[in-house]
Amino acid sequence: MNPHMTLVASALVILLGGSAPTSGLAQAATESVTVTLRPVGNSSVSGKAVLHARGRETDFDYSLNATDRANQQREYDVWLRAGSCAAPGRKREELDDLKADGRGEQEDEDVVLADLLATEHILQVRVEDRDQVVACGDIRRVP
Repeated sequence: MNPHMTLVASALVILLGGSAPTSGLAQAATESVTVTLRPVGNSSVSGKAVLHARGRETDFDYSLNATDRANQQREYDVWLRAGSCAAPGRKREELDDLKADGRGEQEDEDVVLADLLATEHILQVRVEDRDQVVACGDIRRVP
């Protein structure tokens, strides 16, 4: 359809009390979710991640903080996993490593944010090369 005709048709629908057609992909492209990464056990590590939908990809903007200097200098793995913080499931993606110095990272992953929100998923922070979880956050929409 001619783009000018689409615009006219959309304006006419709105004037008549309806709504203009929207693309599900366009709506999803603007969605963002904030995940609070809470300390696990006696950890001093916490953080925040903001996930932005970008079509078939999701931008992950995340940072960690620690209250003590030793943990600020340590490297941490950040994993995207199925499940919840109480019952973690399989590992889906490993994000870039980072320190708990508040500087943060940004990366794109080939996952659809709507798919992550459709079932339980978490971001789990682990001491690099060890099986020690220090922070975790459930990925979910907040009304």
